[in-house]
Amino acid sequence: MSSRRSDSEDIQLKSKLPCIRCNKSAKTNAYCTQCHMTICITHSSQMSPGNQERICDECLEDFLSSQLPDTETTIENIHNEIQEIATTRENNTKNLCKISTQVLNTREQCMSKQELLHNEDILLEENVKKTKGLIKTTEESIGKKIREEEKLKEEIEFAKEKINGLDQETEKSSKELKELMNERNTVLSELNELREFVKMQVPVRLVKRIVCSMCYPRVLVEYHKIFKPENATTGTEIRSSSVSQEPLKKKGACGSCQVF
Repeated sequence: MSSRRSDSEDIQLKSKLPCIRCNKSAKTNAYCTQCHMTICITHSSQMSPGNQERICDECLEDFLSSQLPDTETTIENIHNEIQEIATTRENNTKNLCKISTQVLNTREQCMSKQELLHNEDILLEENVKKTKGLIKTTEESIGKKIREEEKLKEEIEFAKEKINGLDQETEKSSKELKELMNERNTVLSELNELREFVKMQVPVRLVKRIVCSMCYPRVLVEYHKIFKPENATTGTEIRSSSVSQEPLKKKGACGSCQVF
């Protein structure tokens, strides 16, 4: 403890002495820890003023100069570094030129590809427009065909209904025709019966007595038409046969013409 106090007291006593450099006394004078001399604040400007244990400028310069390397070695190292940097710069410049050339080529290729893509986009847009037009036309034609099909279906249904009506009418007409045929057959059978009956009851020779000679051939023809259709002859043949076989006789008023 006594040694420490003595050292501090010694430093304080020395700091009160005048500066070894300029011989000035001041409260800010300090004790240099390197040369052990009293220095002022002017000759210890590199250190803080409040520090009583400072280093003077000369000691500091000596210390720094001792710590710095040799100047020639430093210059040589700097020269080598500069050469390396220049070589690196040159290589980088060459690489930059190559990269710039590649960039320009790539840019040109991109421009050409962009132009091709633009042209392809235009063609695609035109194709899309054409396709849309075709789709629209196809949809319209499909809609038209669907409407036509619906109309044909309606016509077919109407025709089916009409055919069904005609079938019903045909069936009805067939039934009516069968009924008419049955009625015709019945009438024909009745007519045949009537013919046979008249043929048996009214001989044609008895009619000759009540008609004149002019009406008899006509009555004979009608008789043959009604009762003997398979042996019917013309009026001229009957007239000629009747005239050639029997002479004309007038026996009073005619039952047919009521003239003779």
